[in-house]
Amino acid sequence: YSDKGDLEQAEILYKRCLEARERILGKDNPETMITCFSLAECLSQMERQKEAIILRRKELTWRRKEKGNHDWRTLSSIHFLAIDLREHGELNEAESLFRELIAIRQELLSPEDHEIGRALGGLAKTLEKGGQLKEALIYAQQCLDHRLQYEGKDSFYTNRNRLDLARVLSKLERNEE
Repeated sequence: YSDKGDLEQAEILYKRCLEARERILGKDNPETMITCFSLAECLSQMERQKEAIILRRKELTWRRKEKGNHDWRTLSSIHFLAIDLREHGELNEAESLFRELIAIRQELLSPEDHEIGRALGGLAKTLEKGGQLKEALIYAQQCLDHRLQYEGKDSFYTNRNRLDLARVLSKLERNEE
């Protein structure tokens, strides 16, 4: 249902599955947490970030405890929670998570990894949304530089991040740039 775009039906089944897994397998079972993540993703797609955030925090707490901060699934959980927090207006926590994400990804991944650029862009958007335009400009430029260096001038993400940088420059009334 989720893949078909029938999010309402997917939500119903994810909730039933989560209840059953919590009852049968336990609240801290890996399969239960996968369902928790999937339900949160469904709710996010339905623009119900407040509900998704509750599940994402629960799942991230479990991931950190079970897998540590350097596990790729933990990093994905951090990323998606940060996005939902930003969209819900909880900008300080989103900013903190994006900064953590950038630090860990730069430590763990090779410099050309796509996920580094993604995290830089996420922080830039969060700072922009919070009105911290000068700092947003720094991260938007770093994001674009990363994309240009490792993905090329014509990639989809390079062009998207070029537009993101232009938007911040416009807000700073630096329209010629």
